[in-house]
Amino acid sequence: SRTELINDLTASSAYGTAVIKGRVSNFLSPKNLSYNLKLVARNLETGKWIKQDSLFGKVNGTISAKGSGTDYKTADIQSVVDLSSFRVMKHDYSGIHLNLAGTKGHYDFNGNTNDPLLLLSLRGNASLNKQYPTVKSFIEIRNANPYALGLYTADSFSFKTKANIDLKNLDPVMLNAFV
Repeated sequence: SRTELINDLTASSAYGTAVIKGRVSNFLSPKNLSYNLKLVARNLETGKWIKQDSLFGKVNGTISAKGSGTDYKTADIQSVVDLSSFRVMKHDYSGIHLNLAGTKGHYDFNGNTNDPLLLLSLRGNASLNKQYPTVKSFIEIRNANPYALGLYTADSFSFKTKANIDLKNLDPVMLNAFV
């Protein structure tokens, strides 16, 4: 039998506001689940929801997901994350953009941040449908300041780098990786 939930929900509380719009079908059968959802978060206290408020704080922005299935090895998904801000530890990261497209365990991704303390971009692909994943990606960090981000407490420093990552085989017996 086909089950369907059509959402147009706005929830406001002391933990912020979440607007959820979209459709979920076949939710009683995760294997056959399909979805087309959009979440708009305004000052949403993510850490308080999951009892990790020393790690995560308020998030503002939009997350959308369209696809089918829940098993990452067989699901099809298109997702876009566009966050104006997200607090992690002691820093409010700004300008976070991520795109993910996946089919049957093969995923393409790209993203960037425009935070002055962490300017980065990345793109790549991953295959997650076998026992050991493979990943090929490129990351460019134009500026990172771990001290100002609260990730390093000994001294202030900044760095930048570019890296090609090619993880062809992560089997511990036959490891084949290049960074």
